[in-house]
Order: sequence, then structure tokens, then C-alpha cells
Amino acid sequence: RDRVPFVYVDIIGSLLIITLGILHGANDLEIISQNRQTNSTNFFIKSLMMYIVVVLLGGLFFFFLPSIALFTFILFSSYHFGEQHWEDRLKISTSHSLFFTLYGAFIFFLIFTNQYIEVALVIEKISGLLLPYEFFLWSMISTGVLLLFIMMIIPSLRGSLFKELFLLGLLSLLFHFGSLLFSFAFYFVVWHSIPSLKEQINYLYGDLKKTSIKKYLKASLLYW
Repeated sequence: RDRVPFVYVDIIGSLLIITLGILHGANDLEIISQNRQTNSTNFFIKSLMMYIVVVLLGGLFFFFLPSIALFTFILFSSYHFGEQHWEDRLKISTSHSLFFTLYGAFIFFLIFTNQYIEVALVIEKISGLLLPYEFFLWSMISTGVLLLFIMMIIPSLRGSLFKELFLLGLLSLLFHFGSLLFSFAFYFVVWHSIPSLKEQINYLYGDLKKTSIKKYLKASLLYW
């Protein structure tokens, strides 16, 4: 594949990640305050300190234990992606949490398999491990088969089966013909961040009007 045109697409993908992508996670403290129904200064300060500590520990984790940190990051991201995608159709529970994680893991392996060469280099640089193509291929197939089986036996998911297969097929084509950065940016921003932003603004301010969006941006700016 000719990689030159991907330079411009990757620039767009990078801009989307550092704007809308990061923005969707920049209002966590406000959402926590709403969940706890408290606006006290002490609660905010404690939450802010915890937020900063978690970020710093994450950075140290990647620096000292990169292999474990990378695995943990993918695991938690898999759950997060799956939960956001299915939360309007499935309640949060232990069994559903496993399904959320499985769905997100399948998306990751779909990207990793289609973009193996670049992914293998990135993982090797972070962890020192050079994983073979077959690892990603069989992981994708295994998670895909499990995902299909679970969706077929759970009534609340069965109605979404053909729609999901169609959408995942489109994603697979995009992941195959796009670059690694653009593939991740498209899923992270278009598939995950934008729907999450809409849900957050609705939750915090009750609508998606211009005033509510401005309030959200103002509250998120410092953390972003």
C-alpha cells in the first residue's frame, strides 16, 4: 500500500484524538460530583488529588512495568469501549461486564490484525515483546466467535446481531485500508467519544443546546 496519502489522514486523526477524543474524558470530576450529588469544596479537592495521583501512577506504571501496563491499559480500555457501546441495552453487572470487555477486546484485535506490522513494532518498542501475527489473528477469531455466540443466546442482544455484524464489517474494511493511527482515531472519536460526549452533556445539563455545550467545554478546559 502507498503510505504517502496516509500522512494527511493521520494528521486529521491526531487532531481528532487530542480534541474530541481527550475532551470526552476531561469532565470526569463533574460527573462524579453529580453522581454523589455533592458540590462541596472538600469533595472536589479530594477528587482532584485522586485524579492527579491516578494519572501519575499510570505514567510511572508504563515507565517501570511497560508490558503489564500495556496489557492493563488494553484490558480496561476494552471494558470502557464495550460499556459505552452497549450501556443503553445492557445493565452493568458482572456477567455483562465480561461481555463489554469481550466486545472491546474484539475491536482491538480487529485493529491489531489488520494493522499487524505497525502494531507489532509499537508493542515491541513499549514492552520488548515481538508477538507473531497468528497471536492477533487467533485472538480476533476467538473473541469474535465468543461474541457471536453470546449475542445469539441473550434475547436482549439477539435483535442487534445483524446490525452489529454489518457495522463491524464496515469497521474491518476501514481498519484494513486505513493507517493504524487513522483506524484507532476513527473508532476512538467517531464510534466512542462523540456518542459519549452527547451522553455526558445530556446527563450534566439536560440537553444538547449551544449553551449546554459551552458549559461543558468551560468545565472541561482545565482537565483537557
